[in-house]
Amino acid sequence: MLALHSLFYVLAFLTLLTSYAIHDYIKIRHGENTWAALFKGAATALCLAVFIYRVLPGNLENGFELHAIIFATAIALCVAADITLCFRFNAGVALFGLAHIFFIAALAFNEIDLLSFTISFLVALSSMGLLIAQWKLLKRENPVYFVYLLLLAVMIGLSVGRGGWLFLGALAFMTSDLILIYCRFVKEREWVNRANLGLYYTGIFLLALFY
Repeated sequence: MLALHSLFYVLAFLTLLTSYAIHDYIKIRHGENTWAALFKGAATALCLAVFIYRVLPGNLENGFELHAIIFATAIALCVAADITLCFRFNAGVALFGLAHIFFIAALAFNEIDLLSFTISFLVALSSMGLLIAQWKLLKRENPVYFVYLLLLAVMIGLSVGRGGWLFLGALAFMTSDLILIYCRFVKEREWVNRANLGLYYTGIFLLALFY
């Protein structure tokens, strides 16, 4: 049974990579269009499928747990945000911000080590703040984006102590968002943009697999 589960996760990740590659191919050949957006969203939807596959048997047997429903909703919001971001950037960011609130709510169900949370939160927030200052975005951009970074820092803080893989997933998610900000407001570079999506898909897959 363990081998079957492992095979499913490997196949899911390979399918995710395939969906991402198809999105990238369509975007390069035809620009960002509906088909490219759908394949981008499909890659994230696979992460939702992985999470449901993991938690559904236990929830069917013992009753649905609220934190699992909240976490699944967070990933579903990421699917919607992925598609929306292709056409309306600010609306996509708003959906991702809402997804982070749901991630935070799910992570907060567990007992929180206040010292570990505070240290990791401050380290994450100050690191992002330094980068934003270095990129000279402190006075130029919408303050809503700084609220978004605050949510990211909270998510990092809550992921500490939940296992190394989950923390790496949250860290990859945060790094992906920083790269997105760089590409959007500082300098667009295609290879950097690919790194952004690669880190994003890795991060959300790890969150789905190890939450």
